[in-house]
Amino acid sequence: MEVGNVWFWLAIFWSLPWKSWGLWRAARNNQRYWFVSMIIFQTLGLFPILYIFFFQKDNNKKKNIVSKILRLDKVKKKSRKFLKNKI
Repeated sequence: MEVGNVWFWLAIFWSLPWKSWGLWRAARNNQRYWFVSMIIFQTLGLFPILYIFFFQKDNNKKKNIVSKILRLDKVKKKSRKFLKNKI
């Protein structure tokens, strides 16, 4: 295998997961400009990495934490009721 081929495959295997993750996050956050620009520009994963760690919207972070806490509280209440009825 030639050295050029090795670098080519390393670049593919490095950029593919980053690009996939970046595109998925941009689509989920409804950020069309980021999505299209990640498709057009081939930057060996640098552009998606920048997007993922610095520019993506954090619109659901607080909601997810609160909903997890509320769900845990509901589960605790239901389990207490269930245990009281059984005893």
